[in-house]
Amino acid sequence: MQNRIIDEIHIKKVINLLYLHGEEMSVSEISDILTITPDHVVNSVPLVTERLAHVGLGLMFNNQKLCIVTLPDFHDILSDFTTHIISTDLTPAQLQTVTVVAYLGDVTVSDISFVRGVQSSQTIRSLTTRGLLEKSKDIAKKDHYTITTTCLQHLGISKREDLKDYIQIQNKLKERIKEALTC
Repeated sequence: MQNRIIDEIHIKKVINLLYLHGEEMSVSEISDILTITPDHVVNSVPLVTERLAHVGLGLMFNNQKLCIVTLPDFHDILSDFTTHIISTDLTPAQLQTVTVVAYLGDVTVSDISFVRGVQSSQTIRSLTTRGLLEKSKDIAKKDHYTITTTCLQHLGISKREDLKDYIQIQNKLKERIKEALTC
């Protein structure tokens, strides 16, 4: 009975972590964050998959990486949602995120979240879907984001440095992050 309770807790933790992260995560990352063994993570895959299926979601497990995905049965909803995201105005959260990325450049999700004061992975995902942000192509910077040329066009500028008070604002943001890291 005790093992079943622990397994149930692990399953819920894996699902919540994958949901919060919003992107694929390696078994070792999940294991480290949740302080459980990699075997517990791998062994939870069938049960996590079963749980997610009850709400119309799936679990992708490939090359020791896990990610919550939509099921093919709901492709039409995904398509409609993507169209909606692209055609609507940016929300205040999206505007804040674009501003942070535009001024800081190649920046991590955690830095964006720190500057905004809230978890930003969902906002980043929607901006990526809209083609305004993109992941760094540098493998060493796998969780870094930058603005796209499409974003520059929407902002009416040809390079980031054309942003108002670019150097001053960039320096203030960098100082704020540096101060937080030294506390």
